[in-house]
Amino acid sequence: MESKAELRRMLRTRLAAMSIEEREAATGRIARAIWSLPEMDKARNVLAYASLSTEVGTDWLLAEAWRRGMRVVLPRCGPGDERMTLHRTEGAEKLSVGRYGIREPADGCETVPTGEIDLALVPGLGWDRDRWRLGRGAGYYDRLLGSPDWRGLTIGLFYAAQEVEKVPRDPWDVPLDLIVTEREVVRR
Repeated sequence: MESKAELRRMLRTRLAAMSIEEREAATGRIARAIWSLPEMDKARNVLAYASLSTEVGTDWLLAEAWRRGMRVVLPRCGPGDERMTLHRTEGAEKLSVGRYGIREPADGCETVPTGEIDLALVPGLGWDRDRWRLGRGAGYYDRLLGSPDWRGLTIGLFYAAQEVEKVPRDPWDVPLDLIVTEREVVRR
């Protein structure tokens, strides 16, 4: 089996090979699939992420969630303890570029306890059929989703091209409940 580092290199190459048009088309199909999930109708406190250019785009999701009156929560990566804090955001203007060049909630956004999240949309570099995700290597999401306070449903947003045969697992890794790609929804 390939190591996590080898898989990350391979997946970064795959993602770099996708054209902007391919990404946008796939993101549109993923958006329609997300909003058709019954779990989205039930969720009120949604943890999302502000996407990087190689991730499934979430600007559409954030705008629609704000329009629907959902409580939209985004993470902020803290220095030192390598943990994320969760913050309510009420619009794109409340985001600023933070650690790792990721858009995060600006200072002053309300902190939201982990246990209040109903549903989380989670990014990653890769995934497998058993719903394991390969992250970027810092472990932020594994620490959050492995927290004793975590109760929410987890949905990974990925392009089909990010699928791998098997994601190597460490004891602290946490599987997702669902994975949504432009081709399918993979459930537990």
